[in-house]
Amino acid sequence: MSEPKKEGGKTTTTINVRLRNMFLIILVAFCTFGAPYLVYTFVHLLSADVIDSAACGFALFFFGLGLIGYLIHKKIIY
Repeated sequence: MSEPKKEGGKTTTTINVRLRNMFLIILVAFCTFGAPYLVYTFVHLLSADVIDSAACGFALFFFGLGLIGYLIHKKIIY
């Protein structure tokens, strides 16, 4: 079996885990704080129905909250 390559004392798997965690935190921020902007974009720029846009916004917001709960449970966010 081959060993993971070391770069500056850290293994590549450690770097991959950190990149994944960073991506998840950015996704949480986008889902939680970007949901109102998504609703605005759907309603005003795409001329979509207000109820459909609000439903998408709430779904994205609650997905972000659920992801925050998951990250806190896994102790990625303290």
